[in-house]
Amino acid sequence: MHTFFSPARLFSFVLLFYFSFSVLTVWSEAPDPDLTAVTNAFDSLLKLTDGAVSFQNYQKKLQETEATVQKSQAALNDEQKALIEKSLGYLRTARDVMQWRMKRRDKDGNYQYSESDKDLNGWFVTYPFLRSAIMEKAPAGGTGLYDPDTALTFLWDRAEQVVEELKGEKKEEP
Repeated sequence: MHTFFSPARLFSFVLLFYFSFSVLTVWSEAPDPDLTAVTNAFDSLLKLTDGAVSFQNYQKKLQETEATVQKSQAALNDEQKALIEKSLGYLRTARDVMQWRMKRRDKDGNYQYSESDKDLNGWFVTYPFLRSAIMEKAPAGGTGLYDPDTALTFLWDRAEQVVEELKGEKKEEP
């Protein structure tokens, strides 16, 4: 004699419930395609910085990344948007440092700056860690030496950290 709640039926019900819940959990954790597009664009740009990179290639890849962000912006939450802007800030400043580097290299291969350099002072206010790339401090009214390659490394490393944080955001529910 079988009852409605026989052990076989209860077992089947438990299995059905378990697999249904598992499928729903997988669906709810599927990556957000807009966020994935943004993080892939950032990864592509940051991969370019692993070796010697020309200003033109960097600028082009940065513009592509900004276009991807612009297309995906509406679907992202405020925390994601804040992380994206933070990373873009580092990457845009890196572009500016690259431009500065092209203009400031002297015949000895050094990069001279003065305390009145508006670009550097602006970067130092926004990102105080960039002061660490000063090789020789400028005396009052004189010039010092700055290492833009170190500054670029600082900026790209921080951008990469923010992108990794953004990827972690991808796994959480809103």
